[in-house]
Formats: sequence, C-alpha cells, structure tokens
Amino acid sequence: MTSSKTLIVFLSLVLCHNIVCSYRYWDHYNGLVTAYTAQNMDDLELVLGSRFRLVIAAYWVYFTSTCDVIRERLNEETRNGRMAYFCSYVTKCPVFSIYQSCMIKEVVTNIKQACCNPFAEKKIEGNNSVTESNYNTYATASPVTKTPNISHQHRVCNTGSVHPSTRIIGGTSASRGEFPWVAMMLVNGKFKCACTIVDATHALTAAHCIVDLFGSERVEVIAGKYITNVKDTDPGQQRVYVTVYRGHSSYDRITAVNDIAILRLANPLSWSDTVQPVCLPPKGDVPADRCTVVGWGDVDKRDWVTTYPFVQQKVTLKTYLKDECLRTFGQRSDNNLRNYVQEGTMCAANGLVGGKDACTADSGGPLLCIKGTRTSLAYFQFGIVSNGYKCASPNDPGVYTDVTRYLDWINYTLQELS
Repeated sequence: MTSSKTLIVFLSLVLCHNIVCSYRYWDHYNGLVTAYTAQNMDDLELVLGSRFRLVIAAYWVYFTSTCDVIRERLNEETRNGRMAYFCSYVTKCPVFSIYQSCMIKEVVTNIKQACCNPFAEKKIEGNNSVTESNYNTYATASPVTKTPNISHQHRVCNTGSVHPSTRIIGGTSASRGEFPWVAMMLVNGKFKCACTIVDATHALTAAHCIVDLFGSERVEVIAGKYITNVKDTDPGQQRVYVTVYRGHSSYDRITAVNDIAILRLANPLSWSDTVQPVCLPPKGDVPADRCTVVGWGDVDKRDWVTTYPFVQQKVTLKTYLKDECLRTFGQRSDNNLRNYVQEGTMCAANGLVGGKDACTADSGGPLLCIKGTRTSLAYFQFGIVSNGYKCASPNDPGVYTDVTRYLDWINYTLQELS
C-alpha cells in the first residue's frame, strides 16, 4: 500500500511536470522543494531560473534584513523601473505561494509586477535589453549616500559578464572561468601575486609585488588559471613571460600609497572563455556597496601558518570610500589606519565583525563590483588588493588601491610600455 509520504512526493513530481518547474531535495522536510516552497536565496533558482544570482548580487544586503526592509527596497526598485532590468534574465514568470518565505514572496511579487504584465512581456519578447524609459542608472545595492554619478550608458564593458556560481578568508570557491581576467604572477616559477589582464599584452597588479625584484628574476603570468598549484596545468591556460614591469614612481613602501603596477607580456594573449580582459570603470564612478575579491591567497588567518586553497576563491565584502573608512574604523582599528588609508585608497571589510577578507598572496588581485552597462550587468575592477593589519580581524578593514584614481596613470603607462 502506498504511503502518504510516497503519495506526496509523487503528486509533487506531477505538479512540477505540469507547471514546468525545477526541483531539488529539501533536507528540512525530507521531501521536495519546488518554487512553491522556496525559502532561501539558493531556492531563487527554482523561482527565477538559472540567472537568479544576478538578483542576489544586486540585493544581497537587503535579503539578509527583515521582511519590512526587503519589501520596502524591492517595492521602491519596482516603482522607479530598476527591477525591470532583470526581466531579460528571468526565464519564467515566477509563481507565488503562501508556503514561500517572506524574501521569496517579495521577489516574486515585484518580478511579476515588473516583468509579467502584458506590456512588460512585449518588451521582453522584442528586446533583450532594458529600454531608456524603464531604466536610468543602476548600482548594486548601493545606499543613498553612495549613489554613483556615472550613468550605465557611460560604462562600456564587453567582457566583464557576470557568471553565476556556487578562501580568501571566509569565501567560497569560484567557478572555472567565472573571472577570466584574473591571472597569476609568478617569480622564478613560484606564485607571487594575483594580477588582472587589461589588454592582450599587459596586466595590472600591486607595486609591492614587484618593488623588491632586481631585474634578473624570471617573471611570468599565467592567464586562465583556476587550480592554485602552479604545477597543475589548467585547460586553456596561457603562460607568458613578463618583459617589463613598471610600478608607480611615488609608491611608498611604508604606507603602501600608490600601490599599483603594470606588467608587459612578451607575447599577446589569445582570448577564450577562460582568458578575457578586465573592465575598468570610468572616471568619477564609485564602487557598489558590496564587491567581490578574487584570488588564491591564504584561507587561514592564523599568523603562524599559510594555507592555500585548492582552487581560486572569492569573497563578497562591503566597500568603504576613504573618508567613510576612516569614520567607520579609525577609532576602532588596532592599526593606525590614517597612515595607510590616504588619497588613492579605499577599504573593504565584512563590516566590523571580520571573518572575511583578502589575505597573504591575494596581493595584486582585483576588487570587482557589478555595475550596469547599456545592455547588461558586468564586473568592473574598482580596487587592487594592497595591504591590511591582520587578515579578517574585527574592526580592521583591508586597504585597496582605488583604481578610479589611477586611470590616467594606467593609460599613460600602457602607452609608454607598448
């Protein structure tokens, strides 16, 4: 005789088949979770489809708040037209259910209102991008005090596509090819720092990664790298010698101000799914409220041991412009932040609690922020991992070179080294 549990599972499968919904096991109830019973951020995939992480990236900071905060923020985004930006990424009109969590219900309600009425559906069918009438500017979960003065129309990026995926301390493993512009810098065959590809023959890194080199070392860049071990060859990786490296002439070893450098490659890279140039923001743009650091650095914050991850890691942190960083951490930090947080720098941290951070060997890697362009969301590099007092310590942020303050230097140096 069929048990009630078996019958429930059978009916769930039939229901899912009829409404073409996805499903996976839900351990809390030892049964099936569907779009009708979605509870957490991962369950948004069942509600919105495979591009669900774009919505998470935009509203992460609010999804961890109370129901009232989520409702107020998403309703505002729907009223001002910004929620419509996600219409071209939603693969199905989401279903509403009383069994969903508050966060899921609010997402469903606002996506349906923005994307599933007849007028919105015609827009989706006729145009995969958002028109000027329903989208003006976009910044990822940015508060009012951090509104960018750069329109999405002025951000140009053909390669910074946002790829959804499942330490850097407190982080998670990136997916292979998720950040194809992040590369490894080697010195005499050993991993030294991370860097980012800016064009086929140049990479961007931190000045402190090259300042102690004498000129006789063998410096290389591996693009398309995912596995941390240099001896393991990744599919499609490209290993190229560095012929010239140039750090900022005013780099200060003590304060780490002007911590930026460019590497010139001996041979041009070939673009592929795992090797692409990074997108740089326009002058005057500001980072999103939460951005992502990527690298292969230490995943254990104990001072006496360095533990490298098996593959590339990523972690999302809250960003702080220079003055905001000093106001937030200046009196709390065990370090004298004012010596390090100066013009041309910015900060990122897991708030005041710590636990997430870049660390040893993440140096030179990017702080990437999701921003809107004319047609899509893309990653832009706003920071370079520079320095910090202790990895992931409470009240002590990581300090980053503010890329927007060095765009002229980057362009000038690229021309000089070409």
